[in-house]
Amino acid sequence: KILSLLLYSQANIGQLYCYYRMKRYVYYKIRNNVNLLNLLFTYKKMIFLLIMMKNIDQIKKVLVIETNGYANKAVKKFCSLTKTTGFLRNYKAGNFSNRKIQSYFSPSFALVTEPNNDKKIVFELSSLNIPISAVCNSGTSTSYVDIVIPYNTASKFSVSVFYYILSRVYNIVTQAKSVTKHANFIDYIKKSKSRKAIKKSNILRRRDSNPSLTGESRTS
Repeated sequence: KILSLLLYSQANIGQLYCYYRMKRYVYYKIRNNVNLLNLLFTYKKMIFLLIMMKNIDQIKKVLVIETNGYANKAVKKFCSLTKTTGFLRNYKAGNFSNRKIQSYFSPSFALVTEPNNDKKIVFELSSLNIPISAVCNSGTSTSYVDIVIPYNTASKFSVSVFYYILSRVYNIVTQAKSVTKHANFIDYIKKSKSRKAIKKSNILRRRDSNPSLTGESRTS
C-alpha cells in the first residue's frame, strides 16, 4: 500500500539536474532527461527514520522543519499526532545555538523537507553535531545530511502524502492508537477555493470598496 501511494503521488519523479551524490538513488532517465527515483530506497529510509524517532527518549525534541510553505498543514498535523515540534517560521541566526534568544530550542534530531531552501539551518544543526535527516530530490545537495530520503519535493501533493504515510506507519512502529483515529488524508492537504467561493469573495470586495452598492452614503 505504501508503494502504491508513493506511485500515485508521483514521488519518483525527480529533476533534470542530478547531484553527484544522488546518482545512487536514480533508477532511470526518461527521454526528457527527467530522473526517476528508486522508491525502494525511499521506503527503507522512511522506516529507518521512524525507528530513529522511536529510539529517542523525548519525542518533543524531534524537530520537523518546513519553511517553504509547501506542506505547512501536513507538518502541523504530523506534529500534533506524533507530538514532535514543528519549525514553520522564518529562521533567525542562533535559534539553536544562542540561549539568550526567546525562540531558542535545542533539538536532538531534525527532519528537513528541502535542504536547499534551509541551508543555514542545516549548517547550524550540523555544527552542533545534531543528526539530520532530509527529504531530497535528485538535484538537492546532500552536504551535512546524515540520512537522505529520495523523494519528489517539487510537488505539494507528494510532500503532503509523505507526511501522511509517516504518521500512519508511526502507529505500527510505536503502536499508538491516536494516530489511526485522527489521521485522515484530507487533513494533510490544503483545500483549494472553488470558483463559487472566489466569485463571492470578489463581490464582497467590490461592495466594501463601493458603498453605493450596499445603500450606504459616504460621510465626510
